[in-house]
Amino acid sequence: MSSASAVASMKAGLSPSKRLFLEEEQRSERRVNAIRIGMALVFAGLGLLIKKEGNPGSILAIFSASGFILVYSLVLFFFLSDERYSRAIKYVSVSVDVAILSVVLYSFSAYRTYKTPAFLVYFVVVTLAAMRFSGRLTALGGALSIGCYVVVVALPLVTGTVESGTIQESFTTAKVSIVSTICRIILLTAFVGVQIYIAERYRLLVRRAVDRELELEKQREDKQRVIDTFSRYVTQQVAQKILNEGINLRGEKRTATILFCDIRDFTRLSDGMTVEEVVGFLNDYFSRMIDVIFEHGGTLDKFIGDAIMAVFGAPFTSGRDEEMAVRSAIRIKQVLREINDLRVAADKEPVRIGIGIHTGEVIAGNIGSDRRLEYTAIGRTVNIASRIEALNKEFMTDVLISQSTLDRLQGMVEVEKQKTAKIRGVDSPVQTYRVVSMSG
Repeated sequence: MSSASAVASMKAGLSPSKRLFLEEEQRSERRVNAIRIGMALVFAGLGLLIKKEGNPGSILAIFSASGFILVYSLVLFFFLSDERYSRAIKYVSVSVDVAILSVVLYSFSAYRTYKTPAFLVYFVVVTLAAMRFSGRLTALGGALSIGCYVVVVALPLVTGTVESGTIQESFTTAKVSIVSTICRIILLTAFVGVQIYIAERYRLLVRRAVDRELELEKQREDKQRVIDTFSRYVTQQVAQKILNEGINLRGEKRTATILFCDIRDFTRLSDGMTVEEVVGFLNDYFSRMIDVIFEHGGTLDKFIGDAIMAVFGAPFTSGRDEEMAVRSAIRIKQVLREINDLRVAADKEPVRIGIGIHTGEVIAGNIGSDRRLEYTAIGRTVNIASRIEALNKEFMTDVLISQSTLDRLQGMVEVEKQKTAKIRGVDSPVQTYRVVSMSG
């Protein structure tokens, strides 16, 4: 497997938060490497400053270290690309950093090793390790720094290169203070502990920020999914309102106006069509009719074969639900005339429809099983609206409304009274009216 494939497989196996965290870690490693190059240039400048002191060993060590750091930093950039990145790189790089700095520090005279702030370079290494927001890496960098510094200061004592003395003697003579050196080691150890804490806290904050961003992204996706889902039943504006204001998906009783629209004799009409023609006709027909319903604030409840069930008043009411339902029916008739004009021009049989409208109390909400839920309206009002639509065939009409719907229109609609009819599920005969026109 290639390195690119290995990296891709590693990222694919991580959770979204860990994958984003890995990418941030990779960016941090690049930043640290850029700082490392800057340190190489600083070291080269220091070598030039101490060149006049005439210590060839120290100068050679500094320039060698600067050159090595510069070259190995440039090589690291090659391995820090997306295709070649490995988390092991940061552990290798911090180990190399400590080793290089320790060699340079040991190459100094014992005076600089013990009595100058040169040992502070280890603080830089530990800080760079903490910048990768890894407590484990910081602990490794700190442990290596402490261990290497102990070796650097112990070797001159063991070999007799330096002589130990008191703290006061270390200021006035060539002797070195073991106590002072131990204090430096304690200070470095304390610094490492603080950096580990900071790295872990920073790591936690970054992880929380990543998780929060992922959660927000998931919420945005869920919100868009709800909008997309409800947009199949209502307008985008209503879908947005549902998200902002919420609806009672568990079910509630509402007064609503139900509209049923059914194609007359569709079975006979479709007998002369191919399957593709039937599907194409229904898709075009439904698209046009649903657009009309949406334009008038209605909600698509469902398709029942070639019939459409629409609800005006759920999940939200316009305050003019009966009016909008009837205006929608009138507009549907106009759209149907446009469809039939094209069909007649193509020498095809015109399409006839029947529309039934009834107003009353319904139960609206998410209804179904654990596997599939559907926002719908149910109840006696729905059944009556369906039966009224079927009366169009008996009365040779196209749009019928019930008495309860007419009562709420307050003279806005011109109608023709039909004879009462007995319908299934209703004890007393039902009075219906054919819609002739509507004011405005």
